[in-house]
Amino acid sequence: LIGQVVAEQNLDWQSTPFDAPVFGSAMARYDLPIPEFGFLKRYARKGESIALELLEVPPALVGADLIITAGDDGAFTLRLPDGSVMTGTTGKILSDASRGVAVKLSALDAPPAREFKVVHLRERSAIENVRSALSVSERGRQSSILEVRYKHRDSAIAVRTLNAIATAYVRQNIDRSAAMAESSLTFINQQLPEAQTNLTAAEKALNDYRQKHQSVDLTFETENVLSQVTRIETELRELQTKEDEVKQRYKTSHPIYQQLLAQRERLEVDLGKLKGEVETLPETQKEVLNLTRDLELAQQIY
Repeated sequence: LIGQVVAEQNLDWQSTPFDAPVFGSAMARYDLPIPEFGFLKRYARKGESIALELLEVPPALVGADLIITAGDDGAFTLRLPDGSVMTGTTGKILSDASRGVAVKLSALDAPPAREFKVVHLRERSAIENVRSALSVSERGRQSSILEVRYKHRDSAIAVRTLNAIATAYVRQNIDRSAAMAESSLTFINQQLPEAQTNLTAAEKALNDYRQKHQSVDLTFETENVLSQVTRIETELRELQTKEDEVKQRYKTSHPIYQQLLAQRERLEVDLGKLKGEVETLPETQKEVLNLTRDLELAQQIY
């Protein structure tokens, strides 16, 4: 999920100003002016920033530092790790196909000589950066309400990242539901003709038997047995569906799985007893019961 957000929000692009060493960080913290002379010109002052709109590098330069130096009137230079320099202008794409490098700055708010470090992070590093700044907790016990926090020095980036994470999370759930619905619909469409054929065959078998034996109907006792058998068989089918879901999440030794197995065992014992009762019925009643049960099962499946 975070990988999607990193890709969508370009969080694998990192641009940071050069801070003056030792005394420079203290001066920045207390908003003290840094002298404008010599080597100090390269270090950023408060309020100075850079904004990347495009950053493309070849695999060999992923994770490597690229140095951008501000020039006059929006101009800048890009220095690569091998020492080569490219010159560009803010708002325009600077590219070199032979090197596989392309950069576009949407903003460069700094006077000439200021330097910024630009890095195209490795995907894993970018994801870990987001994960380390992200925390998710539940508001109250079993409330199903999540509180998500994201720490970043730039509040606008924090808001944008949080919104992207929430949107990706919701979208993922929707996609999964849609995929499950599509899979279920495909399965049903494949099985429907066979279910319809089985239903027609079950209806014909019962009608043919009744015509052959002069409209034999079920007695009250037989109908009661049939009702119980049908109910238990329906519950067993439902339990099978639950088991298919449970076994994806738990081992057979888990209490939830064990409870489901025990319930199935009880139902199978009850069903065995009822089938024993069926065997004691007169032959015509037994056959009508079996055919009627087959028909009701075919109707339920269809």
